[in-house]
Amino acid sequence: MSDDAVSPQRDGAQRPSDRTASQSQRMADNSGSKLTTAECWHLVESRNLARLAVIRADGTPDLFPINYTVHAGNVYMRTGSGGKLRNLTAHPAVAFEVDGVDDTHHWSVVIRGTATEIQIDSEVAASGVRAVSTADPAHKPHFVRLNATSITGRRFPKDARRAAAPPGARHDAPLPPVPPAGPGKPQPIPHFPPPPSS
Repeated sequence: MSDDAVSPQRDGAQRPSDRTASQSQRMADNSGSKLTTAECWHLVESRNLARLAVIRADGTPDLFPINYTVHAGNVYMRTGSGGKLRNLTAHPAVAFEVDGVDDTHHWSVVIRGTATEIQIDSEVAASGVRAVSTADPAHKPHFVRLNATSITGRRFPKDARRAAAPPGARHDAPLPPVPPAGPGKPQPIPHFPPPPSS
């Protein structure tokens, strides 16, 4: 065969470059979309449970589930007199995350800002934070305002991971069997190993 000869391509066969382009397109179509600021606030206002990331006294991060309400563009929370309040006072820069799911999408919103304990009765009353119910029955006499400096969010199709995977990928396969737990050990959760790094 001469150097410039080209091997015939079977009818219907997909070249590697075509497969790569096709996979990239699937990933782009299912990588999610950014939410507008108005959409972010609408979703935050539709929930009452979030995660609050704070910095501890030793400089390491910590994460708390938190019930909240929204008023006048700020997030309001109740808390007790323990470590969370001490950390917020010493390191007021925090991150706040809310997520959820609707009929077709998963979504996540992250607020970054400054947390401040409020002691002005008129603000406490106007915000409605006294009426926030919490899962923790402990007494929570302190009220905290989160002043948002940024709010961002994304929405992802429910089937994004499966749709982005090439046909026959492990996402389309059943989960591997779970080995029996040893004495005194919790039952393992079925899972796939992480994908190899490219």
